Amino acid sequence: MSDIKIDTSGIMPLIARIDPARDKMAAAVAIQVKKDTEEYVPFLNGNLRLNTRVSGSKIIYGTPYARYLYAGKVMKGPLHGPKYATDKDLDIKKSGTKKQTAHWFDRSKKDNLPTWQKVSKKAFLKYVKK
Repeated sequence: MSDIKIDTSGIMPLIARIDPARDKMAAAVAIQVKKDTEEYVPFLNGNLRLNTRVSGSKIIYGTPYARYLYAGKVMKGPLHGPKYATDKDLDIKKSGTKKQTAHWFDRSKKDNLPTWQKVSKKAFLKYVKK
């Protein structure tokens, strides 16, 4: 049996450029996802949308009721205690546009994935060249 040696010294500079580019690409995609998804987010008084922010590659819906709206179920429980979902659906469409829905990211992804893929590719190529 013989040993095969491969010179990988040229790969390290490439990896050093790819890692930061990947993080910047993910942040660029998150910004686009937030923008494209906004019209699907339930809107009654605007608090959920106003308290949405991007942190790195994460989109944070910063209200205590965001997860209940996302589930689309009426929640019950004590005022300052743990809540639980009931079997009753929320009537989200009553207070907004036709696109507003529970599971808003899933709906937005279905409609916008090709755009997000283009943004991803463009951002990655932009940042890996720097």
